[in-house]
Amino acid sequence: LELGAIPIAKSTRKAAEWIQSDPIAWAVYGGEDYELLVTLPPKRFLKARSALRRLGTEFTAIGVVSPAKEGVRLRNLAGEWNDLEPRGWNHFVRRRKPR
Repeated sequence: LELGAIPIAKSTRKAAEWIQSDPIAWAVYGGEDYELLVTLPPKRFLKARSALRRLGTEFTAIGVVSPAKEGVRLRNLAGEWNDLEPRGWNHFVRRRKPR
């Protein structure tokens, strides 16, 4: 994944700043879906982006799919590659009810 390519809305950045939080962490690890994520063969990306733009929707490439053994890696804004730490909300964990 390319950190600099991940779309983050101005309103999200502003809200994060307001509560002194990191909007990038929200985009990468947030528990709410804020964008659709799809994978396409590289040859189809330009055609799909063009079709969606005609409909008024942006379509952004944020990375490439690699073999699973390589793990999930994130290139930061300095161009350095790091393993992406698995975090976020797990909807399938059984939680105790609050008392």
